[in-house]
Amino acid sequence: GEPFSNLLWLVVGSDLPVVYGSNPISVQATSVGLAHDFHSYTNRGHGVHENGSNSLHGDIVPKISDGFYVNLLRPAPLVITGDTVICNDQLLQEYKTRQDSAAYYDWAIIGGSFIQHSPFSPEVVVLWNENAPVKSLSVTPYSYHRARGLTKSITVDILLRRTNTWTGGSGLWNTTSDWSLGISPDVCHNVVFPDLSDLSQNVTMDSTARVNISKIYIGQNQNLTLLSPLRLENASGIEVAGQLTISDTVDILSVYDADQNSLEVAGTADITTNGVLNISQATEHAVKVVNGGNLSNHGKMNIMADNPNNLFQDIKIEGAFTNYGTLSLSHPDKVVIHVTGGGVFTNEGIMVVKEE
Repeated sequence: GEPFSNLLWLVVGSDLPVVYGSNPISVQATSVGLAHDFHSYTNRGHGVHENGSNSLHGDIVPKISDGFYVNLLRPAPLVITGDTVICNDQLLQEYKTRQDSAAYYDWAIIGGSFIQHSPFSPEVVVLWNENAPVKSLSVTPYSYHRARGLTKSITVDILLRRTNTWTGGSGLWNTTSDWSLGISPDVCHNVVFPDLSDLSQNVTMDSTARVNISKIYIGQNQNLTLLSPLRLENASGIEVAGQLTISDTVDILSVYDADQNSLEVAGTADITTNGVLNISQATEHAVKVVNGGNLSNHGKMNIMADNPNNLFQDIKIEGAFTNYGTLSLSHPDKVVIHVTGGGVFTNEGIMVVKEE
């Protein structure tokens, strides 16, 4: 209604504006999607703030302070990056969040311990306990003004490192009954297509989603065709004794086994015009074509061996490697292609070398 109703008799006419209390204003703000805070007080009337003439109610200043810290000084919400599904032989993991408006990071862990940790750092290294029933990591940021941000948490699952062997004949990758474990390979599986002594067989991967695994061994007389994306991260790479055809994107990232090549070709490997092979952070050679092996690239190969401590060549050729597509190599101050013995490298396409 109109304000100052006890003084309206002094006003000529009824020309004062109609005002509304905070509750109707809050209801209207909610109905139109306007962000707001509403704090309800009972039986205070116009004295909602003042407790008498010289002091404020005790609940007023804290709410003003909380609103100031929450709306103006609180750090922006964070995201934790790092692996949330890991294998039981990779319990040491690194996690990061971004460093922007936060000055202090309150990290907390359940089911593991900190190996490297500072309240002033957005990065931690943790060692997970494989047998812990719950494994989680959280971080709460604080601003320079000590305003508390929102807590961000992640949970971690630990899977067993296992070998999953193809036991069927020619067929499709997703046929679970053709795998020794009775399931299609997952992120911690070492996939084996065993050597065949006489008859050859063909297996095709044509999944609706990207497949994540740890390692592939393609045995003699085994032909594997990749028509959908494949990712090997913190893994053991691909070994080809038979035949591999790549017609989609294959990522081999951060091979962790010492003396393990990211891609080793002793048989035949072909990257088609639709194929893309990305390799980064190799511990040994990113690509090694051994004596008798044959690798041909009609698509794109991106070799990003960006480990500055890596003393190995990006590509070592003892067999034959022919590039018809695009070959991009990046490595700081190292030999990018090394041809040895009876090896042959032929470039009929585009080759880009970056020294970074």
